[in-house]
Amino acid sequence: MPAIIMKDSIPAEIKKVSISAKRQITIPQKFFAMLGFEAECMVRGNELVIRPVKTNIRGDLPQKT
Repeated sequence: MPAIIMKDSIPAEIKKVSISAKRQITIPQKFFAMLGFEAECMVRGNELVIRPVKTNIRGDLPQKT
């Protein structure tokens, strides 16, 4: 059963995932169904953060300026 914590007064659900020998993880089906996203990954302090890639409303690439 996933753990529920409070982050900035917003409930956050946490689920432990395994990392394969090839350094791959599987996004839990429930989380993917809620978000359905292409992801970007970053290190913040001692945390690995995986979050949706931000796209504009039309979904295409931003124009070069």
